[in-house]
Amino acid sequence: MFDWIISGALRNRVVVVLLYIVLAVASLFALSRMVVDVFPEFAPPQVQIQTEAPGFAAQDVELLVTRPLEVALQGMPNVDQIRSNSSIGLSRITIVFDSDVDIYNARVLAQERLQLARGTLPANVQEPELMPVTSAISWLLKFALIDWSGEDRSYELRSLVDWEFRNRLLAQEGVASVVAVGGEVKQYQVQVDPAALMRLGLPFSQVVEAARAANTVAPGAFLFPTPEEEYFLRSEGRVRSLEDIARSSLGLPGNSPLTLGDVAEVRFGGEIKRGDGQMFGGPAVIGTVSKLWGSDTLATTQRVEQTLDELAATLPEGVELVPDVFRQASFIERSIDNLEEALLHAAIIVALVLFLFLVRWRPTVISLIAIPTSLMMGILVLWLLDVGLNALTLGGLVFAIGEVVDDAIIDVENILRRLRENRQARQPRPLLEVVFEGSSEIRNSVVFATFIIVIAFMPVFFLSDIEGRVFAPLAIAYLAAVAGSLLVALTLVPVLCSWFFGGRHAEQQARLGGFARWLQTRYQWLLERTLAVPRLMFGGAIIAFGLSLVLILSLGRSFIPGFHEGNIVIAMTLMPGTSLEESLRIGRQVNNLVGAMPEVKSIAQRAGRSRLDEDAQPVNFSEFDVTLKPEVQDVPAVMDAIREQLQTIPGASMNVSQFITHRMQEIMSGVRAQMVVKIFGPDLDMLAHLQQELHAAVEGVEGVVDLQSEPMVTVPGVDLRVDRDAAAAYGLTPGEVVRQIGGALNGVTVSQVQEHDRTYDLFVRIEADARESIEDLGRLPLQASSDAVVPLEAVAEVVPVREPYMINRDGGARRAVVQWNVDGRDLNAVVGEVRERVAEQMALPPGYSIEYGGDWEGQQRATRDLLISGAVAVVLVIAVLLRAFRNTALVGLILTNLPFALIGGVFALVITGENLNVSSLLGLIALLGIATRNSILLVTRYQRIARDENGSTPEALAMQGALDRMLPILMTALTTALAVIPFLVGDPTGKELQRPLAIVLLGGMISSTLLNLLVLPSVYAWALRRWPGRLAYAGRD
Repeated sequence: MFDWIISGALRNRVVVVLLYIVLAVASLFALSRMVVDVFPEFAPPQVQIQTEAPGFAAQDVELLVTRPLEVALQGMPNVDQIRSNSSIGLSRITIVFDSDVDIYNARVLAQERLQLARGTLPANVQEPELMPVTSAISWLLKFALIDWSGEDRSYELRSLVDWEFRNRLLAQEGVASVVAVGGEVKQYQVQVDPAALMRLGLPFSQVVEAARAANTVAPGAFLFPTPEEEYFLRSEGRVRSLEDIARSSLGLPGNSPLTLGDVAEVRFGGEIKRGDGQMFGGPAVIGTVSKLWGSDTLATTQRVEQTLDELAATLPEGVELVPDVFRQASFIERSIDNLEEALLHAAIIVALVLFLFLVRWRPTVISLIAIPTSLMMGILVLWLLDVGLNALTLGGLVFAIGEVVDDAIIDVENILRRLRENRQARQPRPLLEVVFEGSSEIRNSVVFATFIIVIAFMPVFFLSDIEGRVFAPLAIAYLAAVAGSLLVALTLVPVLCSWFFGGRHAEQQARLGGFARWLQTRYQWLLERTLAVPRLMFGGAIIAFGLSLVLILSLGRSFIPGFHEGNIVIAMTLMPGTSLEESLRIGRQVNNLVGAMPEVKSIAQRAGRSRLDEDAQPVNFSEFDVTLKPEVQDVPAVMDAIREQLQTIPGASMNVSQFITHRMQEIMSGVRAQMVVKIFGPDLDMLAHLQQELHAAVEGVEGVVDLQSEPMVTVPGVDLRVDRDAAAAYGLTPGEVVRQIGGALNGVTVSQVQEHDRTYDLFVRIEADARESIEDLGRLPLQASSDAVVPLEAVAEVVPVREPYMINRDGGARRAVVQWNVDGRDLNAVVGEVRERVAEQMALPPGYSIEYGGDWEGQQRATRDLLISGAVAVVLVIAVLLRAFRNTALVGLILTNLPFALIGGVFALVITGENLNVSSLLGLIALLGIATRNSILLVTRYQRIARDENGSTPEALAMQGALDRMLPILMTALTTALAVIPFLVGDPTGKELQRPLAIVLLGGMISSTLLNLLVLPSVYAWALRRWPGRLAYAGRD
């Protein structure tokens, strides 16, 4: 079949070139329509459900909201896990589906189950809401509004963001959600004086109904003043000002008209605050724009920034818009720039290597044409598979540069060798015939070598979970380009050779260059000496291989290499029960310490949460978005410096990480830390006790940083417990007492007041002064069944209590967490020591269990997957080689290159100090296939020589074959190895995941090439002399 392809291409040379021109146009079209992002969508489909339960304690939220919803959601098909968080006033449930589930189908399933659970929730709990469909990275951009005028415009700025900014930004394609924190959410408030109510004998519920009736509108059908005209009718009772509310009637108690203004202060106020923001040491309104699942980050960012520029021109004087508090596109742009630069540098390196060996520009150009044509095919495959452009796909294409040119090099070099032989023949044959034979001669070597490379990369597709979704696009891009290079070698390269090497250029192009002749001479001299000592050569290689096995066992272990994205996230957790104001006060200290560092461009704090914020947290929790200056390259060093600065702040647990790392860790375990240990059990007190023991066991372990426990302590509260006998004496049920207390203390939203195209809540609540002490609460007026008004203290008692601040659940069970990051030490070593300490110091009671997760779990899972799939790949490689050579001795000879390649890969990891992680493991496995190519080339040449020259001695045969294949082996090895150097130098941003793989490939190709050129010929000659029949020509080449 391959001969038919080659001959068909040579018969239709113009058609072939035209087809490749069409391919170029198609790839440019595809490239312009590909989604650009920093990483592929590495998160499995997730549905997050938030349910607001205003005023409910955490334990009540768990019992009355979270648990019923969990029960309804359990049992859905294709669900991997369900996690939940119950805190004061909020229930959050995250459903993680299997990776092959469509996200929109998952939302439909969840919505159906929620319909069944809605009737089981308390009446004053809001409807469960599904959060928007956001991408794995989620946050696209954050902006801030800061008022430098000195006036209090907190209502105005927040309204601007909630109405103008939010609506304009949501209209942009690719935006999933816009939420804001900071400022004041404006309300029309009726602050009721309970003393006035008691004096007038009015219950709070009557004020609520009067406020509700103060703002109404109703249709009045139509009016026909003449037979030709029609007017609409409206009953208008809407509020247009605070005075309208204050003048609204409260009834005629004692035949005296009363208004709301007689018993309450009517004013503008802010809603109950559960979050705030600040920047530059002062208050700020911070908006977070999240990206829709699958949308283009750069294009969406461009649209959002253009909208922000337009809105900035309309801001009041003295208000500054900071458009880049957080900007994900900066990392993408920097990564793509670096990878494009690496692509260019790799191509230049390959060109220089080729020209150094080939000297003539024509064979160099033919070989180089394989780069763009193969990459174009790779881009088309990515587009057809709906895989976007990101750091991984670009990295795969850069890695492929050294490989895609190899097939062309082998083809061109063999055709040139054939042309040299043809020039010396008595009767030279036609050019097309020589080109065909030159391509056909090595077709099996090229095809089988390419097939083996494909097999070597197949383990990537057997990675599961997050690591599989991250690295699969790299493998797709790489393999698509490599497969494209095979087609180029079979079609375009012979066509170009037939044109470029014809006529008067034939003799000139076929001649070896000076450097190549010098290399051949020196190599022949060296080979003569190594052929004389085959046992010494093979023994030395075995010793080096044994040493590499020892070294690989000593390498540190980690999951995925760290990033250099320039977006650092500081997660600060204070003691449960800490107020929002205290969180902001300590936040200003963090701002002063970190903001003063020369590497920091800006820092902004978001404390607590905003409504519909998918990252909802209690008020004792804050996140600081730290943006580094573009010139900063050593991000880990900056993170260490930040940790050192933050140690001076007492009473605060700090977690310093980078944003993407943050997101990956949260997706893997539900906790934002590199290492997570979860304790499961039913009793919260016992969980808290075990958590303290676990924290103590981890404390002091070398390499552990940012150690903290999820808050499990109880916080003070007050129960207003109904005295059933006293309530019954007034004709009140416990439910009615609870309803009236809840409405008065938590407030009631009775309607919305319209201002132009905005609406604001009309909110009724007991005034703040009446809620500040237990004595004040006791005087709260309640309406009895006889319309009499009784104070709260007459029907309820005030009981101080302590309850959990937050309750977390995984898989339907309560859990406690101890978390930390690892710095300066091997992850496996840290976990191993922690497990030993836990076994010695802790004893779990019946019904309790412990689970180790986070990066360690991912690293163990990925290692297991790669070892199993890698072993299968090796078996498949052996099967392919047996099919190709049909000689077990020759296959065994080729396989000796596998440990040769491993030697250099392991030594390179040791020298550079790189850990054994998913990237480096992939490199070691892929190296086995890539390094096998040159052995196939050499052994195939030995077969052909053995067939044609049966009288040669083993040493002469080994010498001739090695000399014939030295140039293509050196060229392919050098292009493959040196093409990865751009990953190892310069700005590391965007190259983080590729760097360990590049280190392994560089070291492995150096060792395998040296051993392949020196050891393999010696072993072949020795084996051929000892067992001539076993290495004889098998009838295939």
